Amino acid sequence: MRASGFFGRKLFKQIHFDVNLVHLNELNYKMPMSESEQMTDNSERIRRLAQDLVKRGLGTAISKLKSGQVASREISQLNITGPGRMELLSNDLPDWSLASFHILTELEKTQDFEDFKSLVEQDKQFAPKMNTLIGTNRSRRRMTCSELLRIYFHRVLTHAPSTLVVPDSQLNEIWNNTVLLLLADKVKVKFWCFLERVQSPNETKELLPNVFLKGLSYAELEKLWFNNSLIQSYFPFYGYSTSTIFDAQTIIETKVEEEVVIGEQDSGIEQALKSFQVIHECFESIVTSIRLIKPEPVILSPIMIEVNDFWGSSSAHGFRQVLNRPHEKPCELQSKNIDEVIEILKILNAPNSQQNRRLNICIRRLGFANTRISYEDRLLDTTMALESLVLEDSGDPKERGELSFRMSLRIAKFTESKPAIQREVFEFVRSAYKLRSKVIHGDELKLEDETIVKELESLAKKVTRKYLHDLATGNAIDWNSLLF
Repeated sequence: MRASGFFGRKLFKQIHFDVNLVHLNELNYKMPMSESEQMTDNSERIRRLAQDLVKRGLGTAISKLKSGQVASREISQLNITGPGRMELLSNDLPDWSLASFHILTELEKTQDFEDFKSLVEQDKQFAPKMNTLIGTNRSRRRMTCSELLRIYFHRVLTHAPSTLVVPDSQLNEIWNNTVLLLLADKVKVKFWCFLERVQSPNETKELLPNVFLKGLSYAELEKLWFNNSLIQSYFPFYGYSTSTIFDAQTIIETKVEEEVVIGEQDSGIEQALKSFQVIHECFESIVTSIRLIKPEPVILSPIMIEVNDFWGSSSAHGFRQVLNRPHEKPCELQSKNIDEVIEILKILNAPNSQQNRRLNICIRRLGFANTRISYEDRLLDTTMALESLVLEDSGDPKERGELSFRMSLRIAKFTESKPAIQREVFEFVRSAYKLRSKVIHGDELKLEDETIVKELESLAKKVTRKYLHDLATGNAIDWNSLLF
């Protein structure tokens, strides 16, 4: 544990003085066990000893709280990151929470704890998980009996009000859940992230197998923020009218299971990172699909990883991008839009799409354009996206003449069937391409040119969606046939 600043050091000295001076009569308590109560089941004896030690530590802390020896404030969040590493996250540490952990340290000096430790290290189920290989490289990756008791104690603290005596039934349930996580052969890992400035219906919809999109209410969003310190660091709260967290009303999430090597207490986060790259690519494909049907900027928050293992680990990977166009309205996803996203995802995840290098370049460039603040950059990215898709023969030196003419004509014939509309599209793309050439040679865009950039982005997404549809239906696209 870590108590930061003068407050923590002063408090620790005070509690230490109290414990040594009073000797806390509760520490001399011995768990009564008549002959009829003698347990033949070793795991049950372990539970009874653990429960008794925790009850005494909790009882002592609560009695000190009621007597006014420690202040009454909310329990601080305890971050357990692996064997032997625990720290309290709050700078303003609650007195009674810190006192409880100090009292538990004193309880670990008693004979009852030695009995508990002996039983655990001899148990066939517990022993493979414990630090019995002292002096070897693997020993530091296993837990000690003290850590087992402390984590159980922490879970009791976070599940019980500070002014109530915890019933035995609740203590038993918490212990059983702790043991199940400890002895599990697999660890459950949840990956999730926000789609920033994306609003969607308050429902859950499956986009891909085991990948879900969820719209959150303000109440759900507020609860999520208050219970997660990582989210608080990424989305600081400055008030209901200014906080960016309220622009992140949509999340995507998936859950996987990772194998746990028996006897090796690696952090669940380390296990989860094996799947991270695949999950990240999956989430990016969802953002790509949304960008193809909506004009507003859409970005991913850092991907959160929550591990339901013994250590209760959580982490975040990636960095939070700056939303370069905050003045634009949020992206609103209706139910029909989500259905479109699902259809696009099916095509994007097909082998012929993933192996199509030109398509991947096009989509990547459209993604860049989606988050640019400069209209010049948006124009350049969008024209590059169209070139990569439509001018597939531009690599041949013999075919490089009049690129703007060929690209304009192909796009016009590919997207429209009526000659009059084809002519309009042809002229529009040629004018946009000339604008792109001016920007490359140093000219600045005029205010009225911004409308052309937005219309070109919309047309590029239309071309890409039709290309994907033809790819999915098996219609071969012969770009040369669209020249005449």
